[in-house]
Amino acid sequence: LPLGLGTTAFASYFIGAVIYPDMLERFVVLPDQFHREKPYIEKNIQWTRMSYGLDRVAIEHISELKTPTQQDFEKNAPTINNIRLWDHRPLLTTVRQLQQIRTYYQFPLLAPDRYMVNGQLRQVLLAPRELSYANLPSPNWINLHLAYTHGHGLIMAPVNRV
Repeated sequence: LPLGLGTTAFASYFIGAVIYPDMLERFVVLPDQFHREKPYIEKNIQWTRMSYGLDRVAIEHISELKTPTQQDFEKNAPTINNIRLWDHRPLLTTVRQLQQIRTYYQFPLLAPDRYMVNGQLRQVLLAPRELSYANLPSPNWINLHLAYTHGHGLIMAPVNRV
């Protein structure tokens, strides 16, 4: 009797937890997946918007673009003063030519950041000077582990000046 009861319980579990959901998914949901899952997707989007506060965002339609006035420039002076004039590619090339100093240094990237400069928040581009182990003059154990351990320096360039 216990063996038959265990077998029946296992078979019931297997049918109810494995076979039935798979058959339901395969023959009911997948043929019409979008319409079957639409209410759940809508609820998911609704709750995601609520959790990020996007449901409280005011949508404002701009009917026409107007030419900026002097007052617009004065009102938005901090933004206008930080308009990026540099593209990172030519600046990175320039930094490499002027600041690499030794063949075993490299500047792999430029990263934008903001710093307080003279009491004003300014956007800048940063380039760390890193070591290139492949270009060491003599890649022996002492140079790799004791002498050349890290790069030295950082280049900070304002984005709004040439």
